[in-house]
Amino acid sequence: MKPFYIATVCLFSLCGLLVAQTIPLGSGVIPFLDASQTNIDVKFYDIDSSKPCPPEYTNSVGNTNLFTLPEQNLIKLIPTKYKNIATNSWPEGSCLISFSSTNGAWTAKLAYANSSAKEEITYGTNLLVAKFRYPPGEGYDVTFCNYKRGTSEFELEQIKGNLSDGLYGAINKNHCNGMMHFKDGLAVGKWFIWSLEGELILQAEFKTPYDYKKHLLPMRMSEN
Repeated sequence: MKPFYIATVCLFSLCGLLVAQTIPLGSGVIPFLDASQTNIDVKFYDIDSSKPCPPEYTNSVGNTNLFTLPEQNLIKLIPTKYKNIATNSWPEGSCLISFSSTNGAWTAKLAYANSSAKEEITYGTNLLVAKFRYPPGEGYDVTFCNYKRGTSEFELEQIKGNLSDGLYGAINKNHCNGMMHFKDGLAVGKWFIWSLEGELILQAEFKTPYDYKKHLLPMRMSEN
């Protein structure tokens, strides 16, 4: 299991920092995507903290302009479900099938007593990844990049037919750092990234379905 946001080490947190630091105001070039960006309509960049975010794009999870009710409910469920993961503590209603260790990371495979759902949870130092599925491949992947018991900072990717399908977002308590939607494995619709203070950094729209994972460049962070 290697979701694309694991490969980029919590994508939205890094991308938000890169956007804020490296994109000139008004630029239409996104530095962490390759040259395939012609079908992405960049609507808005704002790195001026004195300019407030438009109310309709406020990054609250309760903003119904951005999140459907089922998405809101899932976002609220995640911190509670995974707040006490440990060697002898698993999500409510689950039972342990197998448990193993590789290179310092622990992996538990779980079944659920009253449903057909299966789950795989891998965790190590400061990182927890859960892959929850109903057959035939519907569910979500969730990543806690700085995991500790009770943390509410995570990235969520919905899955259908074992492809990205639905919400992909980075959540920090009751706010969103970034979000987009997928359909059949391709990014569609609007895309937003906010600063930690809630200012809108990136507002864009995919004019046609876009293979975001294919065109995502490796992340490089300055040592300064």
